[in-house]
Order: sequence, then C-alpha cells, then structure tokens
Amino acid sequence: CIFETARSRGIACVLEECGSANAHQETILAEEYARLGLRRHRVLPAAVLENERRECALADFILCPSDYVARSYAIHGVPSEKCLVLPYAANPSLFNRPKTTPED
Repeated sequence: CIFETARSRGIACVLEECGSANAHQETILAEEYARLGLRRHRVLPAAVLENERRECALADFILCPSDYVARSYAIHGVPSEKCLVLPYAANPSLFNRPKTTPED
C-alpha cells in the first residue's frame, strides 16, 4: 500500500473520499433488503471493505465532500477529527450568460 511506504518515510497521507463509507452503504442496503423481505444477490467483497478500512487507518486526513460522508466514516470507526469536510463548489456566476433580447 502506497500509504504504508509514505508513512514509513514521514510523508503525510491524505485520502479523498467522494462518497459515503462502503461499510455504511452495505449497512443501509442490508437493512433495506431485510425490511422489504428481499434476498441480496450481490454484496461488496470483504476485501474491498478491508482495503477501505486500512486506507482510512493509515490516512492522516480524509477529505469528505459533505457532513454526511464524514459522518458515515465516523459511524464505522474512523476518528471524526481525521475527516475534513471540504465541499465541492462552483461559482454559478461563471455559468450565467447575459440576458439578451431579440432584435427588432
């Protein structure tokens, strides 16, 4: 894992997570399938969950685009102080076109 190499050299590790924790998603899906009385045909492989857990443990900071994403990691054992909320943003004025009026 690249984070292990970086940490062994004293390099800070920052992980960016775009969505909620995989373990959180799996929990929600399991609950909803059970509530609806449905059988799940596919579950996320344990190796994927373990890899995410390991990366989060090695990371000094985890960049999260929302409070929801940060909470999902905290719920599944990541110290909340590691999760830095950095919302994705856009300046809408850059996308506004000036209003035009039809010429007579």
